[in-house]
Amino acid sequence: MSSYEQDSTREDDPDSLEELFSDNPMEQLQKTLQDLENAKILLKDILVIYLTQNPPNYQPEYRKYEDRTISVYKCRGLEVPVVIVLAGRCIDNDVMLSCAYSRATSRCIAIYDSLAFIDLPNSQFAAALMTEHPSIKQLQTTMAWPSLDKWHLTPIDVQGINLYWSDYWHGWVLLKFGEQVDPFLILWLLHILYTSFLPVYLGKDEQVKVLNPYHRMNKYSIEQLSKGIVYDDIPFLWCPSCKQWARVMKNAEDEWICLECSREMDLFFELPHFSSEMVQHYVQLALALAENKSLLPEPITPFSYSLHRWSLLNEKQREQLTRYCSWVDLNIPLCIARFLTGIEIITAQPGQQLENTYLQQHFWEQCPWLGENVDRTVWNQAVASCMGTWLTRRWVQKKEKGVYLTLHQKE
Repeated sequence: MSSYEQDSTREDDPDSLEELFSDNPMEQLQKTLQDLENAKILLKDILVIYLTQNPPNYQPEYRKYEDRTISVYKCRGLEVPVVIVLAGRCIDNDVMLSCAYSRATSRCIAIYDSLAFIDLPNSQFAAALMTEHPSIKQLQTTMAWPSLDKWHLTPIDVQGINLYWSDYWHGWVLLKFGEQVDPFLILWLLHILYTSFLPVYLGKDEQVKVLNPYHRMNKYSIEQLSKGIVYDDIPFLWCPSCKQWARVMKNAEDEWICLECSREMDLFFELPHFSSEMVQHYVQLALALAENKSLLPEPITPFSYSLHRWSLLNEKQREQLTRYCSWVDLNIPLCIARFLTGIEIITAQPGQQLENTYLQQHFWEQCPWLGENVDRTVWNQAVASCMGTWLTRRWVQKKEKGVYLTLHQKE
């Protein structure tokens, strides 16, 4: 029997199981090992069992524990006085956890990753932990996504949209950005990108709590205009140092570096200069759009012109147009052309004649921005292509080449 092992069984000893919660499990593991060493617990009486995908990456002074570290899949049949279970986020596998705990003959120390309790799995074991440790509730509040306080987010009251202004990032944050988004919001974002240097951060979906697929939609160059919306992938992870969900990148050693507390951040994210007047201008624009007000913000871009035309549509017309105007995988001239030609058709009387040449010239004159940023041939082709699309959708019928008659739109 080990000199450390107690006579009482673990079941009868209320102190035989200690459960720790940390947003930095590896740091907590090494601190626990140091505490055991200070308590004169022998190396041979300690076993670290990890449930994580990879074994612990010890600092040099703790590498002596590498030979006392084993995967949960290889620990059956072993018995050791002191077992440290590095559970990480594995709190929904009762079988593996029980197997690891039962290897201890005297004392078991379980270390959980606090992030595991942000999205609580449907596990009786996890529910029991929540009951026994009320402090987890506080963790859920502190580590909840998104870090509204840390990011200095000011909510903009746009109906049904999780839209914020971030003083911290000098940009806009749109949470829960999925495939189905109101066209006015897309147009508003594009208008911002082309009339300011303010980035827009988009959340692709609701699965954004561990490695968050957030994007910074940049204002891209004129040469990239016809290629569509350009994204920079920016992963987000919880940073134990600055205690927030933070933008991260991998270094040469393939380790995540927090760009919020790293000195290298400015090399990758140059914060744009802005004025409070500029921000207020776009806030008022967003609110006006949310209230369906008819407006034409300056400067006039094809996006702001489209916003103006959109604000004049009734609910039925918007539903019909949204059904066929996808903003996914289309270049900008084609998106705008489809949107504007669709509005012309849907607001016209049945049987009204529309010509490609008229539409091409009309929109070109209404939006001088097109002449400054888009090749005229590209624009003409986009309009012609979209009228062909509306012909396929039976919104128009062809009278002759480049000439169409509008049809009645069914419910």
